[in-house]
Amino acid sequence: MPPPPAVACCTRSSTTRATCLPCPATDMATLRANLRRGLIAGAVAGVIAGLLGVLGGAQTIDTAEAAAHGAEGGHAEGEAGHTHAEAGHTGSQATADAGEADPVVSRIEDRMGLVGGTVLAGLALGALLGVAAGPAARRLGGDAWARTWKLGGAATFAVVVLPALVYPATPPGAGDPDTVGARTALYLSVVLLGLAIAVLAGALQRPLVRAGLTSAARQAATGLVIVAAGAAVVLAMPDAGVGTGDLSAQTVWTFRLQSLATQLALWLGVTAVFGLLAARAEHGGLRARSMPAASAAAT
Repeated sequence: MPPPPAVACCTRSSTTRATCLPCPATDMATLRANLRRGLIAGAVAGVIAGLLGVLGGAQTIDTAEAAAHGAEGGHAEGEAGHTHAEAGHTGSQATADAGEADPVVSRIEDRMGLVGGTVLAGLALGALLGVAAGPAARRLGGDAWARTWKLGGAATFAVVVLPALVYPATPPGAGDPDTVGARTALYLSVVLLGLAIAVLAGALQRPLVRAGLTSAARQAATGLVIVAAGAAVVLAMPDAGVGTGDLSAQTVWTFRLQSLATQLALWLGVTAVFGLLAARAEHGGLRARSMPAASAAAT
């Protein structure tokens, strides 16, 4: 009776490369498991980031929107009062009466929309991390926890930290509406530069290993490269020309810090929860594989 065909698998050691191709069925099962972990991580991190945004940043957003609408409303009421005094008084009274009931509902909807938006963003980020986790397992060293933080940390630096240093978030009412397109293009260019820096940092690892550097020395060298490249981007990018408008400088910077905190909570939360789930699954698989060997050795 002929032996059954061998199942394609991928083996790896510290001295050799992979000896055969990975099994497609195993790859699909791993992808589905990673996607489940990513969606769970995204939902959890999205709720946490959304609640943080509601508790910390919603009041600042309300202040910024009130200042912006107040400036527009004041100008409109001045024009109306100059031409139609009685009609302006009637319109102002109607607006005040409606404003007594609308703001409460509007604020609740805004809060729910903020949490819903962060949850959707978290689900998208978690799915992307789940897709990238499979290839990262074959390219990056370390266990599941370390690989997840390498991926999540690089993405957080490129998409959140570096753009926040160059072009921080702008609250409603600040900045010229006519320059939104130009500012968006500048922001996206910084994100692309951040991704290039992250790729460069990853590409440096093999040469540093071949150079015989210790793990601490490699981490220090990589950190210096990231800091130097990031500083070059901060200094080289042009000024976006965003002012404070009718808002105080304190309101603008409070909004920017709270926006950064919400984004960090989302991105790092997805990374942390996904890393915990992946590490738990990895340790469970190691225990499951070690039990038959231990039973065979005992017999």
